[in-house]
Amino acid sequence: MNLNRDIFLVVSQFLDKYDIIQITALSKYFCDGKKNFLRDHKDICQTHIILNGKCTFYSNMLTNEITHMRFDDEYDDELDMLPSTITHVWFGKNFNKKLRNKLPYGVDTVIFGDRYNTKITRNDFPSSVRTVIFGNDFDNNVDHVFPLGVEYIKFGNNFNQKIARCIPKSVRKIVFGKKFNQTIFDVFQLGIKHIEFGTGFNRSLKGNIPVTATYVMFNNV
Repeated sequence: MNLNRDIFLVVSQFLDKYDIIQITALSKYFCDGKKNFLRDHKDICQTHIILNGKCTFYSNMLTNEITHMRFDDEYDDELDMLPSTITHVWFGKNFNKKLRNKLPYGVDTVIFGDRYNTKITRNDFPSSVRTVIFGNDFDNNVDHVFPLGVEYIKFGNNFNQKIARCIPKSVRKIVFGKKFNQTIFDVFQLGIKHIEFGTGFNRSLKGNIPVTATYVMFNNV
């Protein structure tokens, strides 16, 4: 979808913020990297933005007001350092590149698409991260991956790695997918409240669920 620059500006005056974001994500002016154009019109992308899969992203393409950043399903380019104002990041279905410490301090929530299955290394998640959600394909070792303050972790259906001593004591909620079937000895710390297992889990729970856990569920679908 290619919009004439003047038409783009006129139309944007009559749309709500969500519609403006949608048009911006598709506009050739964004995908062509018209950096000054975007920065000069902060009203177009105020706090949320969606990146089209045909874009090559550079951090100075965005205004300093962006807090929520979403990559669409076709986006699978190497990341530039994300702006320091970003608090929420959603990666689309096809994204499968290394993070390489490109998430800035201040990011609270990171959500991966279904095809993400790339090794995550120490410090790829900044210490500000509180929520991490993986898609179905992720099945990599998570030793020394999660920051000490993370509170919610959700794994997709294919994850089946050993996680002893991998889950920080700050975690309050954790969800496993269908294939997870590892021993949970020395996994959960005091303070965890919510645990969900998938259909493939059949390990013993005896002595492995902290007294702080008030919700333990076995999904059967």
